[in-house]
Amino acid sequence: MRTRHRALPGALSVAVFGIALALAFLPAACAGPESGLRLEVSSSMAYPTRLIAIYPVGLRFEAPAYRSYELAMEVVSATLSSGRFMVLGPSEFQVLRWDVDRLYAATTLSGQLAKLGLRPGNLLGLRTWVEKREQSGAQQLWDAHGMPRGTSRSAQVTYVVHAELLGPDVAQPVAEAAVDVSVDAFADHPAWDDTPELRVALRRLTARLFDRLGAQLQTIPQPKHLPFEAEWVPWDEEAFAMPGHPPLRVQLEAEDAVTAEATRLLRLSYFNADLPPNLQTTLLALPAGLWVRKVPRLLQAAGLEVGDVVTHVEDEPVVGPQTLLRWQAVALPGASLHVRVWRAGEHLHLTIPAHVQ
Repeated sequence: MRTRHRALPGALSVAVFGIALALAFLPAACAGPESGLRLEVSSSMAYPTRLIAIYPVGLRFEAPAYRSYELAMEVVSATLSSGRFMVLGPSEFQVLRWDVDRLYAATTLSGQLAKLGLRPGNLLGLRTWVEKREQSGAQQLWDAHGMPRGTSRSAQVTYVVHAELLGPDVAQPVAEAAVDVSVDAFADHPAWDDTPELRVALRRLTARLFDRLGAQLQTIPQPKHLPFEAEWVPWDEEAFAMPGHPPLRVQLEAEDAVTAEATRLLRLSYFNADLPPNLQTTLLALPAGLWVRKVPRLLQAAGLEVGDVVTHVEDEPVVGPQTLLRWQAVALPGASLHVRVWRAGEHLHLTIPAHVQ
């Protein structure tokens, strides 16, 4: 997930919830292996939305915890790309009850609003999950003389991607969407992602969900670009865990040094696939955060330098581009942000302008 020149990385409390069932089905003919794209809007209410909380992607098949995290960051990227919302990523709040639709009863999100100066109605949650369906078969093969020469086996895998947009104080989702994704078992997939079709589907489903809701979310423009050119160092992924699935860090600690480095390089490639190998190796030695590649003059004057890693903003760990963008969005014109940077093994505190033209 690149951050160069772009970011990769609510709704009033109501006593009576009016429902106007309005079914809207998007065209099934879309690019790629997706089919049957479906969208249902269950609420006619308008929501003054500023912030979207992205749940970890629920995987209803066997997969490591980091897979839920990295797919959720695809949803984060697609949401930020709209330029309409601030975003909380999957590791920036805790889901207490996955099956509960009321955000403040099911998560720790209430504590995030006060420090950002937001109202409870300014928040919506985006909960996604994926089901895997597999069909296998066998066919007898024959040679030119009609003699049996073995059996050909094949498997067709289809993923069903679901998304639900949750309101802050309502008993059912504001909107629901789903799409079917077929996986080509014979495609040449990269070593760091054997199902890139899921990444594409999650991005498209997210974008179309927000496009379909349109003015109903009553959004205002939000920052899409970081104030400096940077690469994301995504080590927050290594500490992410899901119920019954330990963090990647546990696996790395059990591996020898060479294998662990190879594993980390593969994970790094997922988020920085087009980064040259020598720079990927450089990122291995850095702490989590935003590695600064180019600094505007205004930020240079504030002390920020090329090679710095921005690790905290307003004492909050920078776990992705969305963290800094969120604080930019709530800062008043002319305001400053307090950041902590890692430079040559030392941590420094800087005060930088929140907005750079």
